Amino acid sequence: MRRSGRDRGIRPTPTVLCAGAVALLIMGDSFLYSALPVSAPDLHLSLFQVSVLLSANRWVRLASNTVVALLVPRLPPRWFFVGAAVLGMASTAAFVRQPAFGAMVLARIVWGLAWSVFRQAAYLAVWQEPRERQGRQLGYWWGIVRVGSGVGVLLGGIVLDLHGFTAAFWVLAGLATLGVGLAAVIRWPAEAVPFEDDVAFGLRRTWLTVSRNAPLRWLLFLGAGTRLAITVSIALMSLYLQTRMTLSEGWTGIGFSAGLVLSAHWMSLLLAGPVVGWLADRIGRLRTLMLVAGTTAVSLACAAFAHGLWAVAVGVVVMLGFSGLRMAVEVAMADRTRALPDAHLIMGGYASLDDLAGAVGPILSLTWFQPSLIPPLFSGCAAILLLLSIGYARSSRERPAANP
Repeated sequence: MRRSGRDRGIRPTPTVLCAGAVALLIMGDSFLYSALPVSAPDLHLSLFQVSVLLSANRWVRLASNTVVALLVPRLPPRWFFVGAAVLGMASTAAFVRQPAFGAMVLARIVWGLAWSVFRQAAYLAVWQEPRERQGRQLGYWWGIVRVGSGVGVLLGGIVLDLHGFTAAFWVLAGLATLGVGLAAVIRWPAEAVPFEDDVAFGLRRTWLTVSRNAPLRWLLFLGAGTRLAITVSIALMSLYLQTRMTLSEGWTGIGFSAGLVLSAHWMSLLLAGPVVGWLADRIGRLRTLMLVAGTTAVSLACAAFAHGLWAVAVGVVVMLGFSGLRMAVEVAMADRTRALPDAHLIMGGYASLDDLAGAVGPILSLTWFQPSLIPPLFSGCAAILLLLSIGYARSSRERPAANP
């Protein structure tokens, strides 16, 4: 009997198993975003050095995303993925002994290379699914991965408050080792997605496709603007709470508090995919994206002026909004590019633009950090989200055939 294309929940497909492995591997990376800004004095790091560490993995991906996009279709996906998993585990284990700054930068670069493979592997797995399941499967992938991020910042934050930075990374490195084991047992589909063999021709066609498609261009910029707002907010969150609240000693200190807010963003992605899909089915994808973008921008502007427990509450709302907006953009990108022969190159370019915004975020927010800069930074990010989402909406309505 022919299997129905209907999605019947989270099943152990290559997409879901791939996400589970990455979820275990990403915990150390995510924990650094909450731990490094407040642990900088103990690690003898300046805030500028922290910003370099939090962005180094993204700077290297500006080059590695395109290289991986060209290599992944031509290499056995299983061993390419396992190799990336080993690199990801090593990048987490490197922080156990609190190495010198140069070694930390190298570990972050290694993680960036691994993530380029993880992200392309996700789309490679999703594109094997029937079209009617692809959006939900991509939602599951991001949701499961970001549950790993949420567990990493929450568990790592508790261990940090109780036993310190080194102990936290011992725990996270152990979990990353389990991720390598899971990566090794995944059975990838034998059939490959057909890609353009003439690389130069494929790159030229990709440029023409993007340059002639206004909604796709606006969607690329909206994705980058969303990433900029997310990385600015995440990089500042622990310092933001430290300056807006009176925090207690013990396991409910700054590590736990920042981890609680950041985990709301990453763990909520497990629900963001189905919820965004449900809304899109009922009110349309464009209206769903605009609704989520507007709500996120307003809550981000409110966070700029919140204090005390309100800072935590509004911070959680902002992170939930980021989850929905991120998922809405990802699903729209996957749907717009799935039928294009150069889809992998477009997604590689999208990933690079996303990483450029993510690399700029920590440097922009931490290099000249002062508590007085939090309101303009948060308000500026809110304005960027509104302007880009309005631009995407206008271009989509001018080209209804291109509107997903």
